[in-house]
Amino acid sequence: MTIVKCSAIILLSVVLTAAAVLFRWSYMGREKLPFVEILKKQKKQTVFFAAAFMITAVLALVFYRKKEMSYFSMAQKLILWDTLVMLAVIDRQIKKIPNKVLLFLLIVRAAGILAEVIRYDISLTNSLLFSLLGIVIGGLIPLVAMLLSGGGVGAGDMKLYAVIGAFLGLTGVLQSMMFSLFIAAIVSLIMLISKKAKMKSTLAMAPFIFAGVSIYYILI
Repeated sequence: MTIVKCSAIILLSVVLTAAAVLFRWSYMGREKLPFVEILKKQKKQTVFFAAAFMITAVLALVFYRKKEMSYFSMAQKLILWDTLVMLAVIDRQIKKIPNKVLLFLLIVRAAGILAEVIRYDISLTNSLLFSLLGIVIGGLIPLVAMLLSGGGVGAGDMKLYAVIGAFLGLTGVLQSMMFSLFIAAIVSLIMLISKKAKMKSTLAMAPFIFAGVSIYYILI
């Protein structure tokens, strides 16, 4: 791997860190401040995002070398991964997944497909079919669960899984979903046993979705 590509990935992580801190600040309804002032007021959040994003950058570089991944695939993987970190933080705090972030991810995926078709002469039909199947199944299963549970699964989780399906495809979204639900079930059981939650308590799913996607990335 060239120094240029390594530098580009590290730079992308730095940009994503700054964007995550700024977006979280504005989304949580904080007052408008110069960007530098926001970073100063959000020291803990900035350090957390910077550390998390650099870890994902290192892992993405390892995957690039060992799994013969294209540069565009690695960049998309990193953006999805880091965005899920931010969504996990926001969802845990206010139990809401911003639609703006989901739209951003869809734009990233569309741009990634276009770049790979042009750069690597990959079939546009196959790439679109891969993503569309992931979107449909990724959104359909949580939708059915939401209808059957009477609101136990949120619309934000459904939309997030659909977007993840665009990146991971049918098999990927199903496997990451399985990992996420397994971890969520274990944590829920522990919380019930320790009496830190009740049967009717709600659980922010974005942290578990992030964990499920991370396990999928690492194992597959």
